[in-house]
Amino acid sequence: MSYIVFSDLDGTLLDHYDYSFSAAIEAIRTLQQRNIPIVLNTSKTKAETAVILAQMQLDDAFIVENGAAVFLPKSHFSTPPSGCYSTGEFWCYEFVKPMPQWRELLRQFALQTPTCFSSLSTMPLQQLIELTSLTPEQAEAAKDRGYAEVLHWTGSDSQLSSLHKFAEENGAKVHIGGRFVHFGGESDKGRAMQWVTARYQELEGELLQTIALGDGQNDAPMLALADFPVVIRSPENPAPNLSTEKSIRTSELYGPHGWREEIERFF
Repeated sequence: MSYIVFSDLDGTLLDHYDYSFSAAIEAIRTLQQRNIPIVLNTSKTKAETAVILAQMQLDDAFIVENGAAVFLPKSHFSTPPSGCYSTGEFWCYEFVKPMPQWRELLRQFALQTPTCFSSLSTMPLQQLIELTSLTPEQAEAAKDRGYAEVLHWTGSDSQLSSLHKFAEENGAKVHIGGRFVHFGGESDKGRAMQWVTARYQELEGELLQTIALGDGQNDAPMLALADFPVVIRSPENPAPNLSTEKSIRTSELYGPHGWREEIERFF
């Protein structure tokens, strides 16, 4: 049986507090030695994810902004799959329209329901650093969003429900992450995972079993569709609500420690 691993970053492969992945590095190397692709499936931007890939020494495909777009390395995929376009060293497949449309919708919502959120892309850099404990370079990359706006939510649950309703009425979608609220197009991590799996199956010429690891509600679509869903325990947030009949594993440890724990149970 052959596998492909899909992993969330914040709170899953990266520590919730200091963003370290050192506890999981041996498990990452174990997968690489077995030639098992590790596809990062994150709410982060392309710029953020590219830096993390380099730090982890990964060269597989990756999914950004809650399933909004996929980047396939040309080093693995010599010809572009249907619907992809070339961007640097990658083929890109987009599931949603880019940022301007969603930013305009948020502007309209803010006129109706003011003072309930701040957008990371327009937030002063120092404020974002204080909010996230990111370095200046990491904060700049986090602001470079292509497909969805990230919101620091300060409003009520009622106002958040209003945002969900507004999004539904206007062809948008709200994702609840481990730290922030995400507003963008009708994308999700599950659909993107299925698309990437199909591309790797075409490349490898065999069926692949999907292992997915995540800790937040925005990971639920990915976990629900995976052959082997794994919830990574969070020190701050409740486990995601999943609609699946498959057996769901939950780590005993938090973040990258739990990631290593669960990968070692598989392999």
